Amino acid sequence: MKIIDKGKTIPSDNNLKAKTAMFTIFLILATALAMSCRECPTEPENHNNNQTDTTSHNFIWEIDTLGTKDISLIRDIVAISPNDVWAVGSISIYNPFEQDSTGWWINKYNAAHWDGEKWTLKCIPFKSYQSFIYAHDEICSVLAFDSNDVWFTNGGSLTRWNGTKYEYMAAIFQGWPDSDFGLIRSMWGTADDNIYGVGENGFCFHYTGSGQWEALETNTRISLRKLIGNVNSKSGAIQLWAGGYDDGYGWLLQNKDNEWNMVWNQGDSLYEQPYEKYMYPTTAIWTPDYKNIFIGVNKGYKDATLMKHSLKDFSDYDPLGQLEWGFPLAINGNADNDFFVVGYSLSVIHYNGSTVKYYPEAAYDYNGVYWCVSQVGDYVFMGRGISFAAVVRGRRYQ
Repeated sequence: MKIIDKGKTIPSDNNLKAKTAMFTIFLILATALAMSCRECPTEPENHNNNQTDTTSHNFIWEIDTLGTKDISLIRDIVAISPNDVWAVGSISIYNPFEQDSTGWWINKYNAAHWDGEKWTLKCIPFKSYQSFIYAHDEICSVLAFDSNDVWFTNGGSLTRWNGTKYEYMAAIFQGWPDSDFGLIRSMWGTADDNIYGVGENGFCFHYTGSGQWEALETNTRISLRKLIGNVNSKSGAIQLWAGGYDDGYGWLLQNKDNEWNMVWNQGDSLYEQPYEKYMYPTTAIWTPDYKNIFIGVNKGYKDATLMKHSLKDFSDYDPLGQLEWGFPLAINGNADNDFFVVGYSLSVIHYNGSTVKYYPEAAYDYNGVYWCVSQVGDYVFMGRGISFAAVVRGRRYQ
């Protein structure tokens, strides 16, 4: 099913003033140039005019149902290319508890792969204590460096797809009792020997290759649900950010120089009116470079705002636009002028460097949640859960 719609564009208040001022300057300059350069050779037009570059909001959508049972959901998704996408979680078709003669669940999967034409359901193996079996564990997070280097976690161990087969890499959970361990919720890394992960109980690990890993102290026991990072192109320094929440309270941690610090919590609001009660940095955090971090914050189910913070000074922030329906859960995109925010009630927002646009046609029944999003070029993939599992694919058109 394909739906094309102009959608709803919400201007950013900051940009309205800027555009008015820039338009006045443009008229003055254009008049001066017209009077003084009538005999000059024609030069290429400068479309930037010191304004923010923008990208197109025009997307069409297609819906692919993967799991039909209520317990199905897509927890995480990564698009390596438009024809190479992994969606993970818990995917059940028909009766998920039906077994074959060997006792294997025949209708339950934990991943699906998109090859540009169709989805293929997968069952990713994980190590269970001393054996490497085809478990039906729900996959919590997926991380890809290329088509032949894709990492999965079921919350306690790591499995890698090398392009040919699945390989067991490490068991992060060492068995009970382990008061420091928390179920792994999110991973980020730069290479297969430099992977980080966070989870419940404030747990954080760093995988360094060859099955070796170490736990990193976060100095907190809150639930960490999302991990992102970036690399300084000049120094090579890595900066990590972890977002989480417990009992309705939001938290944001930063790791700089291998040390975790609390940047923001529910009891320490840094916003001024009318945003003073906006907190809750659940999992909607994303940074495309070493300059800014984008956060979807809210103070109610239908009251959310997209914020841009400077990485040099986190207290330096700009509200970029209102997010319809509130409760953002994930952000991903190509650049700071081309990314998506998704969340509850199947809300989908695109920011193009100037405005945010809401796509009601992508929330085809409103009875669900977009848990994850991954954009590559002109294509975007969003994973949903609650009532059934599906991936909604968007493609930009001119």
